[in-house]
Amino acid sequence: MNILVFRELSSADKRAFKSHKVFVIPAIKIQPKKFRIPKKIFDYVLVTSANALRESRRRPKTKRWVAVGEATAASLGKVGKISVLNESNSDGVLKFFSKAERGSIFFPRSSLGDTTVVQKLRAKGFKVSVCHSYETKVLNIRAKVLGALRNARMDVFFVTSPSIFSSLRKSFSIRELKGLEVKWVAIGPTTARELRKFGMASYVAQKPTMESMLKAYFKIRD
Repeated sequence: MNILVFRELSSADKRAFKSHKVFVIPAIKIQPKKFRIPKKIFDYVLVTSANALRESRRRPKTKRWVAVGEATAASLGKVGKISVLNESNSDGVLKFFSKAERGSIFFPRSSLGDTTVVQKLRAKGFKVSVCHSYETKVLNIRAKVLGALRNARMDVFFVTSPSIFSSLRKSFSIRELKGLEVKWVAIGPTTARELRKFGMASYVAQKPTMESMLKAYFKIRD
């Protein structure tokens, strides 16, 4: 089976893909931004990406860390009390905070991040301080994708964020993407909604991992 992935592979990803042929074409570029970490103590620090605090030696002061996914949690190193969410989407974040005591949240994130979750958290009574700690640059990958398609027949595209699908839309028309005759697997509901918004039928992983994306693909293939 030939799989096209649009981000660099972690060690865990490589283990998951050991029995398959994987083509890697990075679709986004992460550019850290200069930012200041407030001195105050927050009730929560919400981290939804391993890139959020990667370039910062300092850590915000908080009573509880909330990380989306094991990889994000691991990127923080040794911190205090931490809750690791297995759902890699805004629904999982909102589900956690709906049961949490109201308070202040420090939220380092991409400047391209969806503002919906922030609005909903504020509507629930949380005081959210957003910090744009990095930029997500969407790349034009048309030539590289066409080159990969010439070299091998792709069975499935793995899409791991809405930004990656933005890169594909920048590189191809929706009509061209629909004509590629590949299956589409999304890493979570947020990414799946973005795909379906443009008429791309996709299948959704149960967990935010490549292993779970493989399981989703084999389930629909069988």
